[in-house]
Amino acid sequence: MLGAVANAAPAAAAIMPPATGPRALGLWLSFWRNSPARTFSFSFLRTWGGRYAPDVVAGQWWRWVTGLLLHASPMHLVANLALLLVGGVCWVVSEGGVGGP
Repeated sequence: MLGAVANAAPAAAAIMPPATGPRALGLWLSFWRNSPARTFSFSFLRTWGGRYAPDVVAGQWWRWVTGLLLHASPMHLVANLALLLVGGVCWVVSEGGVGGP
């Protein structure tokens, strides 16, 4: 009886292969889509130093710096980090690599 159960496991795994390629990307993006549980409200971001023009005009100049450190969602942060990584690698390669001439 145990042999029959053990033999059934590989067949089930063959039916549902792990997500790879475009399917994996779609699943990952669907997880990070904006939802109320994964985003921050305007008032929360403003309280934590988000850049809001009327506040900057009123003399809160530090919002220009702190606003750069805030992100609206985890996906926003991940996208910014990915762009920084790709842009940084392209820049280093165009300049001759690390420790170039």
